This record gives sequence, structure tokens and C-alpha cells, in this order.
Amino acid sequence: MVASRCTPMGLGTDIGGSVRVPAASCGLYGLKPTGKRPSMVGMIPAGKFRFNMPGHMVQVIGPLTTSVDDLVINADIMFDPKIHMYDPLKAPCPLKKDRIDYIMNPDNFKDIKIGFLDPTCFPDPVSDSVMRALKIAKDAYTKLGFDVVTVNLEKKWIDLTMKFMSAMVIDEQVEGAIKCMEDEGEVWSEV
Repeated sequence: MVASRCTPMGLGTDIGGSVRVPAASCGLYGLKPTGKRPSMVGMIPAGKFRFNMPGHMVQVIGPLTTSVDDLVINADIMFDPKIHMYDPLKAPCPLKKDRIDYIMNPDNFKDIKIGFLDPTCFPDPVSDSVMRALKIAKDAYTKLGFDVVTVNLEKKWIDLTMKFMSAMVIDEQVEGAIKCMEDEGEVWSEV
């Protein structure tokens, strides 16, 4: 509905990309807020065993709009400072409009380096369309004046990342992730 311009804005829930992927695929703008920041009043949560994922991966309500301006308007409504009047479990956490103004000005980011991960360091080949998209993005950032740096990861870091993600998602157990961290000498503590 949003992509066809039948409505200026929609709300969706996002765990693994259900707002962000349609936005990227349909020329829209999507936002996945920090987990549990927006109120969940009136939303039906995903079933306890529906996704079999670790408890820290929660669905969150996010807007899908046709412009960045509409995204800001929607976020301003979602993060109303009086939200606790409607949802007593939420602390006031309003949108910081001064930060929006700052990030909307590209001149504020001229001295920032942007790291582009070298796709040839992955074990599986990257498709031509992805390589083309990466080149377009890299050229655009360079044209805007950013310092674009190619980053190469050693095989051990790629392997560790894949092992960690597998332990979290595929094994469907947080214990798998903890074991992976312990095996690699990572320090962790329960909250």
C-alpha cells in the first residue's frame, strides 16, 4: 500500500528485516527503532515458539514511508514524550530534533571515514548485482566527500562471525552463543 502511494505511511514489525527489506526493495524509507523503545500497546506479539530465536531478538514496531520527512514525522509521533500516559511501561524517550537537523546536513560528515568491507574476503562469491551496488554506493560516498576505505577481514574473523551467528540463530539456543564466546576466550556476564 505504501509503495503504491495509496497511503503515506504504514507500520510493521521488524525482527530480521520485515520493515527494512521492503523499504530497500520498493524505494521506500523504513526504520527499525531500538528494541522495546516504541510502545507495543495494541500489537500482537510473535508467538513464544513461532520463531525459536534467542530472547534478545524481539520484534519492534517500525514505520515505512515514502520520504525521509514522513519518517521523521512518524518517529516524532511514535516517540511522543507523553507516551507513558498511554503505556505505563514506557519511559519518556522523545525524538531529538536537533540531532535530526544535524544529520540532515551532509557538511557535518565530511571528515568521517566510511569502511567498505571487501566482498572478496567472504568464502562464497558475491553476485555481480551486489558488486555493482557496492561500487555505486562507494562512488556516491566518495563524490559527497567522504573518505571511503576498503576493509579486509582475515579469514579467522569471518569464520568466528559465521560460527557465532550459527550458534545464535541456527542452533536456536542462547547457550550455543555463550559456548562460542567461551571457546574464543570472550568475557561475558548475565544481565
